Amino acid sequence: MKGSGIGTLSVIMFTTHSNTSTTLWSLSGNQQDQWLFATAPINSHSERYQLRIKGTVGSNYLGDIAIDDINFKPSTCTINPLNANPATQTTTTFSPAASTTSAITSAPTIYDCNFERDYCKWQQAVDDIFNWTRTQGPSGTQSAGPINDHTLGTGQGWYIFIAPSHTSHPDDMARLMSPQITDNTPRCLSFYYHMFGASVNLLNVYMKSSGQSGIGSLIWQRQGTQGASWLHAMVQVTPTVAYQIIFEYVRGTSYSGDIAVDDIAFPTGSCMALVPTTALSFTCDFESTSGQLCGFIQDKTDVFDWTLNSGGTSTAGTGPFADHTYGTLAGHYLYTESSLPQHKNDTARIISKVFDNPDAHQHCLHFFYHMRGSGIGTLNVYTMAQNQLPQLPSPAWTRSADQGNEWKQAEVTIHSHQQFSGGF
Repeated sequence: MKGSGIGTLSVIMFTTHSNTSTTLWSLSGNQQDQWLFATAPINSHSERYQLRIKGTVGSNYLGDIAIDDINFKPSTCTINPLNANPATQTTTTFSPAASTTSAITSAPTIYDCNFERDYCKWQQAVDDIFNWTRTQGPSGTQSAGPINDHTLGTGQGWYIFIAPSHTSHPDDMARLMSPQITDNTPRCLSFYYHMFGASVNLLNVYMKSSGQSGIGSLIWQRQGTQGASWLHAMVQVTPTVAYQIIFEYVRGTSYSGDIAVDDIAFPTGSCMALVPTTALSFTCDFESTSGQLCGFIQDKTDVFDWTLNSGGTSTAGTGPFADHTYGTLAGHYLYTESSLPQHKNDTARIISKVFDNPDAHQHCLHFFYHMRGSGIGTLNVYTMAQNQLPQLPSPAWTRSADQGNEWKQAEVTIHSHQQFSGGF
């Protein structure tokens, strides 16, 4: 909301049964050149309702209003920012929503921490600029941090976070370190992170082996805002000597954005083996040391094959710099190399195994894609009933041309088939 002629932005709840309208939230006037985080409690008294977002023109044309990242959450909240109206709202308490991300199922270890009481065995580094802060409830600049923690899903739960306002210089860093781990056993580092705001910069995770100089090896990274929600990360760790895990925050150019971490777990074993599975669940990050294609097979009726890769691609100006899972040069992904001897309209396909779906339920295929380069063709996704093979149906999802130098998220609905497979 920037400009001398800004009017009013309002959020109005319309209840269909009682046919009434209630203003839940409103803000007027120039709020400067910045994104503001806003929350408004909804109390519909169990009636069906609609929300209407209304922008009202002010005294002149010198002013624009923009909105982004709308989220509904089953939890309590208050009016934000504090200068919004009305000043108070009656709130309804709901049970915390269950996480939609598959949780690690394993016995607790001494390296786990949910930050409900303290920092557990994790310690602040002494070679950084400032420290991580343990907190609860809405936090950070303009409450851009999480409203609730991840463990309890409430404002009473605790997590650790960094707000750029804690320091004033770009690239200042804060580090949190695990104790020394000496068992040389493969482990899966699991944690939840929250990165939201226009100036969010970097969250890095390092593995520092005994005797290694510097901060260690980068094993996971995210940069920039990731949305106003908790996200799950897993990193496979296969040590040969004693080591430590280090979480590092790196400040961006401004103060508008916060990073939080919660529910660190470090069980032994493979990450994929620790995720609960059913006959209809499937996860592949191309990192497994046994069967990196996760049961996908290269189609024999196409022209060339998909390639497993890490780091950049062999053709300048194309492909990602790092994978999506870890965000580092060590992570793996599949890609198609379109340079010679490939030609225009040549195809490469991978096909999944056949999934049994006896109840014929719909399912959601979720993946990340990267399409960069002046000669990009088309990426198609197919979902096929077993009786359709080997014929390919029309694509269920498709993208063409350059999509920019970034990983993008996509979802495809798989409609009801008792047996089906997917293909890229």
